Amino acid sequence: MANNRPLPTKSSPKLPLSDGDVNHMLLKNLEKKIWYFEGFQVWLVEIKGGRAVRGDQLNVGNYNFKRRAKNNLTVEEFIGARLKRFEQYGWTWQVVLGDGSTAHRNKSLENVRHSYT
Repeated sequence: MANNRPLPTKSSPKLPLSDGDVNHMLLKNLEKKIWYFEGFQVWLVEIKGGRAVRGDQLNVGNYNFKRRAKNNLTVEEFIGARLKRFEQYGWTWQVVLGDGSTAHRNKSLENVRHSYT
């Protein structure tokens, strides 16, 4: 299911990603940080209905990884290893392809990243 959020561009101005506390940030800034770091877009959505969770209302943990996820990981493995800790209250993550559609869980991150070129 495609979402109506615009895809950021790599040339988008970098805004302060933290809301003041280095261990917590707004969801919209967490999504933006993952975009810049990993090279693809992710969205937090409701499990039932698939609606986007409003990013300006949440204070979530920080994305503190030092290296990009390996290209041979699948979307499912990436979400399990790096994003599961952010899930709560019936929400789940979607990895977004370059055309704005949702990536299948068995798609490799290499193919996801390539979809943005």
